[in-house]
Amino acid sequence: MTLAYDEVVAHPPDKGNTGQLKLGLIVHGLLGTGRNWKTFARSLAKQAAAESGRGWRIILVDQRNHGHSAELTGFDPPHTLQTAAQDLHELIQQKYNSQQLSVMVGHSLGGKTTLAYLKQMAAMPTKSHLPQQVWILDSSIGKVTRNKDTASEVDRIIREIKGLQHPIASREWLYKLMEDQGYSLGLRLWMGSNLVPDGQGKLKWGFNIEGASDMYQSYQQSSYWDLVQHPPKGTALHIVRAEKSDRWTQETVSQLQEAEHAAAAHASSGNGGHLHTHVLSNAGHWVHVDNPQGLVDMMLPSFVESNTV
Repeated sequence: MTLAYDEVVAHPPDKGNTGQLKLGLIVHGLLGTGRNWKTFARSLAKQAAAESGRGWRIILVDQRNHGHSAELTGFDPPHTLQTAAQDLHELIQQKYNSQQLSVMVGHSLGGKTTLAYLKQMAAMPTKSHLPQQVWILDSSIGKVTRNKDTASEVDRIIREIKGLQHPIASREWLYKLMEDQGYSLGLRLWMGSNLVPDGQGKLKWGFNIEGASDMYQSYQQSSYWDLVQHPPKGTALHIVRAEKSDRWTQETVSQLQEAEHAAAAHASSGNGGHLHTHVLSNAGHWVHVDNPQGLVDMMLPSFVESNTV
């Protein structure tokens, strides 16, 4: 059994579908699905194929406890970043014959799942499992405490979802309830997009909230600063901070700058990969919604670079 997933495929103009497709993977955030990234992935794959001259296949995965994967059996506790990363490895092994990932992208919770995956692959005897390029999009690198980030807001959302009556009568009912509780229109609409038919005329959540809550606790408790300071040789690691994001404090911005210096020294010794940091302008945490073309433009050079490796 593997995670549920979808694909986006693009070929270079006028070149048809010859040759093996380069492989990419996008890992969504908490209470999201791969579907949330499909529009962005189509644009990215199309432009990457045109720029690199190679066809691209981008996998849009549903993490355990999310989307269609939440409906599958076999994804038992513990629900941690480490087990979620192992799920990704098994998907690539079983469905893609262990093809090397040219580019791997993770947003928010998915960013830390991606870092957990990178750490696991770096520990394996063969380095062929290492992705060539890794992009971490507006994700906390270190542990998350309640007086930083937006952890308290996320905790509140999880707590209130657990307390809601099930099934849910309608999206309008949910929107009114969340409006009365002071949630923004964007957040209300996003939560409504996670409702799916229950087969009996009402709605249910498209995720397993208990398991997703466990994953978020693992996200809060995990730190990957050492990995960011010492990316494995053969991998270029990109950290993207959204200009308007509330996920970053001055302390964590300073830590990221220090990590960049440490990684540069590690890479210059010939023992490690490269770390690149970026700031995406005109974007809050939802980078692929707030400034999708800016994000595509930022990432495209790495797709072209992976074509030469």
